[in-house]
Amino acid sequence: MNCKGFMTGGLAILLVFIMVVSAFAVTVTDDSDAAISKATKDAADNDLESSYDASSIMTIGVGTLRWVSYFGHSSDVVCIDAGDANKASWNGKAYRSLFSFDQDGLVSQMSGANINPTESHIATYGMACHDHNGFSTANLEALQTWTSKPTVTIVSKTVYDGFSPELLSGLSNQTDVVVIEEVDTFLTSDGKLSDGFNKNLSILAAVFNDTARANTLANSITAIIDDINGMISGKTCKFEDAYVGSASNAGAKTLNWSVGKYVPFDLAGVKNGYSNAGTTATDAGSEAMSKATPSVLFLDLSGTAKYSDAASESTLTYASLNGTPIYTLLPYFWFGFNFDNALADAYILVYACYDGVMDFDECLSKVKAVFQAFYPEMSDGKTALDGFSSYYAKTGSKLTLDGQAYNYKDSKFTAVDRPAGDVVIPDDDKGDDGKDNTVLYIGAAAAIIAVAAIALLLFIRRN
Repeated sequence: MNCKGFMTGGLAILLVFIMVVSAFAVTVTDDSDAAISKATKDAADNDLESSYDASSIMTIGVGTLRWVSYFGHSSDVVCIDAGDANKASWNGKAYRSLFSFDQDGLVSQMSGANINPTESHIATYGMACHDHNGFSTANLEALQTWTSKPTVTIVSKTVYDGFSPELLSGLSNQTDVVVIEEVDTFLTSDGKLSDGFNKNLSILAAVFNDTARANTLANSITAIIDDINGMISGKTCKFEDAYVGSASNAGAKTLNWSVGKYVPFDLAGVKNGYSNAGTTATDAGSEAMSKATPSVLFLDLSGTAKYSDAASESTLTYASLNGTPIYTLLPYFWFGFNFDNALADAYILVYACYDGVMDFDECLSKVKAVFQAFYPEMSDGKTALDGFSSYYAKTGSKLTLDGQAYNYKDSKFTAVDRPAGDVVIPDDDKGDDGKDNTVLYIGAAAAIIAVAAIALLLFIRRN
């Protein structure tokens, strides 16, 4: 083969290589993007309409108001579950901070077995509310007196399945009814969005005619998880294991309550010292800490009112005797799963458990960004943090979300210096941000080869 033929053959090989590399890079990029489309059926297998009027919304069942808020429609909601109107709704529910109606006024309406929503409640309190986690015949009768009915009602499948045929028929005559899943797991074991989470995004994309919002939220969650993984990649958690107290899906609990499967720990690469593998909170018993022997204690803020109870003393006494540092976390699950808080807590855990990654101001900025990603109506997530601060201050909380490490002695929490630890960063193909940049390197190499190939082609043509 002559020189020109050799160069032509080499050029062909280079071009093939470039096309292969380019195809690989495009595939990786496409796989990283969510592809949420409008559903044609809701969670109860009912056909969805081609379009909905979502200007006036009623939510029924735990979690439905949360999902509506994910799509930025909190200002269109006129009637909600009594559980969402309760003062205690501040406890762990960031979306509750989007509503400014008078809590005391609404709570005063929640007396007796039935809460019958009236339009006057909307005028007086900015919102009406119905029975908790259900919708009664009395609620329906009150709704039938409204001159302006809710245009669409979002109901959780568990509540929907409990409706009698007569109640469902009567409700459907007043408003369009759409059923969504009750989702308690938003991530799979490999860190991907769960089928249930994606299904609800797809259903609500149809209701609100907003696939862009559904995909933005899905992609934002993936980006946050990637960011967390990038920050801890190649680094070692300075605590051998951890214990989280008061974590509960059944209301405020004392610190001897915990859970073995704790998603924020999983996201942040923190080993759970509590060996119970279940996902439901349980009473770990007075000896839980001595059995788990954790090197750091995290307090779920949902239990602030219970920190002084006798049942919490065993946990705090262990921490005091062993010099175990104490941090606070937002409730991951408390009468509903706070997926936003799970990601926010993961950032707080990275701050607390890994040295040299970020200071607390940077951590706080990332936490705000989490809430902004989930709630398009929030500005920097500040609304959620202000709401939490207001709630916990009113409950007389001894601790706040301030990034401090605490010691406990004689019924007092004392702020201490953040425990130091070693950071191990291996020498590998990871950039300064800790993320695997192999694909970027391949893309850069492909670009260089492409430029060289073009230059070579021009040289051959001239000669």
